[in-house]
Amino acid sequence: MLAAGWLASSAHAKEAPAPDLADADAGEAKAARESGLVIHDGKGHYLVFGAPDPTTTKDNGILFYGDGATFHRVISEFAHDPKTRTWAIRDHRMGLEADRSKLVHENATFTMTCRDATSTTVFTPLPAAAARKLLAKAAFKVTRMDRDAYALGRDGTTYYYVDRAASPPGNKDFRVYVGKRGAMKQLKLKDIASDSSGTVFTSKTGTLRFGNPLSLTWAPKPAKPIALSVLPIDANYELVYRELGVYTGKRFGLPCDDM
Repeated sequence: MLAAGWLASSAHAKEAPAPDLADADAGEAKAARESGLVIHDGKGHYLVFGAPDPTTTKDNGILFYGDGATFHRVISEFAHDPKTRTWAIRDHRMGLEADRSKLVHENATFTMTCRDATSTTVFTPLPAAAARKLLAKAAFKVTRMDRDAYALGRDGTTYYYVDRAASPPGNKDFRVYVGKRGAMKQLKLKDIASDSSGTVFTSKTGTLRFGNPLSLTWAPKPAKPIALSVLPIDANYELVYRELGVYTGKRFGLPCDDM
């Protein structure tokens, strides 16, 4: 297992402050709070389902993860066969391989896997009375990861990365980072212009253009523009969320934060 979960990616990484998130869907929170099964690892980490027996084929897709006081919505895909029930948990730090972040119920045991079979944790059901007491005053929130990857480019060994607030739709809460892998620096933006041809981010040190059709250009002041290699986000999840350093110390509100 990885010491202190994925937050140990840097010896000096500090946990990022929790974002101010909206409450989860009221119906989902009610289902979890009043009748959902709670399982735990014995170390203060809990998964809460939206059904009393989620191992049935009638799983309603509701799943939360948290510390007992605050729970965040977990996005997962449920699959089953005669012997096994599997929840593939969306965690972009694991790339596109669904089995690298998954909860499995087999032989009456829940097992959480992070990254590979050498990093597994057993979760056991909490008695119903203890579960109801735990959840009575708990807060249920939307997914904790509040930023979405927007654009990624590279020139030599220098990366250019843009992310955006996950909500509301169409917002202009962008951040731009430039630098070497693991040492990205956020640029202070002076202006953002967006229209049908793309989006332009202007900073003191240069201008990044994200074009439509897809292209990326960096124009450092006062040098000539540089055409960047465009890197597809969905083929570089691990690079974006684990290796660039932009999210070092950030909790995603997912089991693999702690395992």
